[in-house]
Amino acid sequence: AHPETFTLTASIDITHLLEVIKSSHLKFNPVMIYLISMVVNQHDEFKLTIDDHLGLCQWERLDPLYSEMHPQTKNIMHLSTPYQNSFDSFYQQCLVDKEKSMQSTSLFPLGEPPQNCFQVSCVPWTVFTSFYIAKGNNTDFFPVITYGKYSESYGKMLLPISITLHHAVADGYHASRFISEIEDACHNFIDQTK
Repeated sequence: AHPETFTLTASIDITHLLEVIKSSHLKFNPVMIYLISMVVNQHDEFKLTIDDHLGLCQWERLDPLYSEMHPQTKNIMHLSTPYQNSFDSFYQQCLVDKEKSMQSTSLFPLGEPPQNCFQVSCVPWTVFTSFYIAKGNNTDFFPVITYGKYSESYGKMLLPISITLHHAVADGYHASRFISEIEDACHNFIDQTK
């Protein structure tokens, strides 16, 4: 059976975030993965899953499962970096994990991801207004977040972002709240590595 999922896509203002990233010489993707993970981990409904006895249970923490493209083969590799509240710790570990993964051509260069992973994808080549991913796993209700290429509009830098949720545990309110909170996180971001 096809799971009952829905997707909400919006463009968020990341003007301030890009200014901080540029002035601090940070890399965009690890920063976005951290901010997305921070918002996801603030909400219990995003951390729900089905246990071995078909009961509903909740993970204490979700880790991001994100993709990197191998520079030589152009194959996609899936990495998971354990989420940490500390931006600096998470950011540095992302950089280490990416460096390690480039020495492999495996689909999972850091090993099989843990069960408490939600998917974060980036499509940096495309500004999109709609994005849908069919989620085939019926044992977890974790969100799938995808963001695209940012672009300028009326003096603001806008990033398309979508969230796909399972309707059994979330609805439009939760998706809209995520969009609002991720935009607020981008607007309020300060470099914590100094």
